[in-house]
Amino acid sequence: MYTTSGLSTRISKGAGRLYRDSYFQLEIPSPRDPMLELVHQRLIPSPRSRVFDALADVQARVQWWGPDGFTSTSLECDPQPGGIWRVVLHGPDGTDYPNVYRFLEIHRPEKMVIEHPDPAHWFELCIRCDEAPGGTLLSWRQRFNSEEHFAAIREFVAAANEQVLARLEKVVASTG
Repeated sequence: MYTTSGLSTRISKGAGRLYRDSYFQLEIPSPRDPMLELVHQRLIPSPRSRVFDALADVQARVQWWGPDGFTSTSLECDPQPGGIWRVVLHGPDGTDYPNVYRFLEIHRPEKMVIEHPDPAHWFELCIRCDEAPGGTLLSWRQRFNSEEHFAAIREFVAAANEQVLARLEKVVASTG
């Protein structure tokens, strides 16, 4: 367990898989390869269905996706298992960052799993929404496949994830 800027970061072994199709040509590591994780949790004082709607609805998602200072433009979104989400993150300096994600699982209103299949920055993100006293406990588990890459980006991504969750919480509050 690492602690980075007061955030909890865990390293664990994960199940890998081989992913090949006509769109992505990417090998996901075998079960023996280390899978490195960032884990965040946040209690959002809203019903689980409202929190999940802000995750699943692309119009809501582009309002909170990305760290502070970034905006997002969704180009394509097919929110079903196997579906693709193409989005451009616009940095505060004007730089555009095109991204492609694949939806792996969607279990409304409790869980969404997406993959960022870029070989230079592969990760899998599992977001859970669990009912809790006072609202919804949102768990954000982001797994990476390279120790070197994880070490290089861990602190930045941990802080960015907290910013994203704060932005998500504001979007959810504005819908209620």
